[in-house]
Amino acid sequence: MKQKVLVTGAHGFIGSELCRRLNNIYDVFKHTRNEYGNILDIGDFPQLFEGVSYVFHLASTTQIGKGHLSKDAKTNIIGTQRLLQAMVSYCPKAKIIYASTRVVNNGNPTSLYGASKLCAEHYCRIYSETYGIEYHIARLTNVFGIRGAGYDSIRKPLNQMIYALCNGEEVDLYMPSLFKDYIDIDDVVTALLFVAKKGYEPLYEVCTGKMYSIEYILEQVINKINKGSLNRMKAPEFYTQVNTNQLVGIFPTELKKIGWLQEHRSESTLNRLIEKYMKG
Repeated sequence: MKQKVLVTGAHGFIGSELCRRLNNIYDVFKHTRNEYGNILDIGDFPQLFEGVSYVFHLASTTQIGKGHLSKDAKTNIIGTQRLLQAMVSYCPKAKIIYASTRVVNNGNPTSLYGASKLCAEHYCRIYSETYGIEYHIARLTNVFGIRGAGYDSIRKPLNQMIYALCNGEEVDLYMPSLFKDYIDIDDVVTALLFVAKKGYEPLYEVCTGKMYSIEYILEQVINKINKGSLNRMKAPEFYTQVNTNQLVGIFPTELKKIGWLQEHRSESTLNRLIEKYMKG
């Protein structure tokens, strides 16, 4: 008999790909906003937790920059707390893998979004200490790449800019250009599965350890396709306030200890995206 898992945010960019991979191994319960409503009400559906061994918690807001205090707090903080409380009631022996973000900045976030994700991390820790819920935090860096059928991956920011360039459009780019660690979605899903099955530390950095400026990546695209252009402009104040250039020196050390290896280099993912978007 297959083990059962619950995935929140199951229709998102990462969640949908995770479910596609999990479907081959597990019975997957999918929490989506369309079917079950807001994550705040997840405790009203005990059937989602019946016999579950793993909970992959990916439901989250996605506005990393300016953010929205009320929405970030409700979804990322209260939503996580209610999920944890439901686990206490319905599947206390299950393990939760919480998809956090590197913009928590080692406990010193510079945005509302980062602060809300860090708070949710603490809820996981406190519920573990109080109720014995086993947890692992996977701090994800910037995820990009090609998703399978059924999800419009062009909605992802970097994917969207690459798509626009492939169509010969001009792309607005805030300056100074941020340096970020970009990782292929397939490597992220593999990391989440490794953390679930082999994880023993509370925290895992899911990243490549390499930083590239957005400007450099987009220039590479333009050089490859000889189309499109960049409209460099001064960044608005909020953008500089949440500048993530300081997020350096993060490496997937603990992740590699449990057997994870990066299979897709950022350059190869970029080339596959270009090929896909050029074909239309």
